[in-house]
Amino acid sequence: MPGFAGSRHEQLELFREFAEDFNTVTMPHEKYYDLEKWEMQEYERKKRGEASNGGVRTTFDDEREREAEMRRERDARDRAA
Repeated sequence: MPGFAGSRHEQLELFREFAEDFNTVTMPHEKYYDLEKWEMQEYERKKRGEASNGGVRTTFDDEREREAEMRRERDARDRAA
């Protein structure tokens, strides 16, 4: 593996672990099953401008978020009435 800084033994152990996961279909993420499909989905998502942070907040503007929440609730209430 290019760029791997560990020992040969460690590299073989990591590969064995990967091979076991692959052969038993227990990969930790869906991208490992169809990498091309996953890369295309990531490309499309990034093109749409969606964040890839997995739902982790990176901005903390509570006032703006609260105003938007209140506006959504008010709009929903107006539509229901």
